[in-house]
Order: sequence, then structure tokens, then C-alpha cells
Amino acid sequence: MTNNLDDETEPIKDLKIVLQSVKDELLEKLKIVVAVETEEIKNSQKQIAEKLQSIEDAVSKMSILSNNSSNAAPESNRFILKHEFKNLNKMEDFDGDYSGDVVCCNATWWIGLERMDDRFTFYISFETEQRNMSIEAKLTFKLIGYNNVTKIMKRCFRWRENTYDTLELEDIEDGGQVPDNLTLEVEVEILKITGFKKEKMRAFDESQKDVSDVVLVVQDTRFYVSKMVHIHLFHL
Repeated sequence: MTNNLDDETEPIKDLKIVLQSVKDELLEKLKIVVAVETEEIKNSQKQIAEKLQSIEDAVSKMSILSNNSSNAAPESNRFILKHEFKNLNKMEDFDGDYSGDVVCCNATWWIGLERMDDRFTFYISFETEQRNMSIEAKLTFKLIGYNNVTKIMKRCFRWRENTYDTLELEDIEDGGQVPDNLTLEVEVEILKITGFKKEKMRAFDESQKDVSDVVLVVQDTRFYVSKMVHIHLFHL
């Protein structure tokens, strides 16, 4: 009789062991799923925080620019034009050479050299399609290889219809003492810009309130956007 009871309890013990094993396995899988989802939530929150911070930084920069009533250019509006002019002794009247272009502040800049009446004239040119725009700039230039001449001057470059604005930097007489190769270097610092207009690609102010369903607030500034734009923004 005792043997029969033992035989009946053995399957029950085995079943309990199997159930406990399945339970433990499911619990481990659940822990893994929870850990993965928690990490995804943390990453998502981090991405949202980074996007909001980038928007806040952009708003801060726009605020600084809008409060700058003098239109003074930021320090980043500084660049250098440099070009080596070769074989000057082979140049004849009306011959010339010029550097590559640099585009800054919606304008194209370059430096050049022209030979005329036994004289070498070094110049800087400015061209823009922005009608009525003018740029005040500080120029620091030097001729490397010719007494290392260095000069500083200011000039207001202006839009000109169907042509460009040119400033003469240096004029040297060809008396046989001009080196065969000369390098001109000009550092341009933008001081002031007037007449520059930039169209807004999209408005986010209260004029969009009726067609928006999400409002983002950054530094007390409200941005009225749609959910589709909002979702796209945080998936960039």
C-alpha cells in the first residue's frame, strides 16, 4: 500500500519542479523585457531633452540677434582671402589674376591683381544679388614677399546693379624691383550689415494657433506646431 502512494506522489513532485522551472524562466524573460523597455524609455527621454535643449539654444541665439539694434556682425563673420600671384614679370597690360571665391553674408568675395600702364594693382571685390544691401567691413591686408606691407582700412561695400563693388588695396609701379611671385592676404571682418532680408520658411507664432494641435514652450516662448511636425522633429 505504501509503495502505491509513493508511486502517485512522484509525478506530482515532477510536475511542481516543471512548473517552478517554467515560472522561473518566464520571470527571467519578463525581467529582460522590462529592462529593455526601461532603457528605451530612458533613451527616448534623453533624445527629447537634447532636442528641447537645441531648440532653447536656437531661441536664445535668435533673441540675442533681435536685440542687437546696431546689426553688428557676430565674431564668426570673419574670413581670410589669400592668393599667390605668379609670373608677374611675364604679365602685360590688361593681364590679371584672381583668387577663388569666398561666400559670406549672402555675398561673394575675392581678391585679384591687374597690370595696367606698368603698374600692378591689387584689389578686393564684393558681389551680391541682395538688392540695396551694404556691408561695412574692416580689412587687414598684407603683401607677403614685397616689404611685407601691412595695412588696415574700413570700407562699406554696396550692392551694384549688374556689376560688383571693388576696392583698390595697393598699387605698385613695375620698376623692375617687383618680385616674380607675390602673395596677397586679406582678413575680412564684417562689422555691420544693412538691407539684408531673409524670408521666414515657416511661422510658429500665434498666427498658426488655429491649425496647430501641439504647443511647445521654450523660455516662455510658445511654438504652435502640429503633431506630425512634432513627431518628425523628435525622429530627426
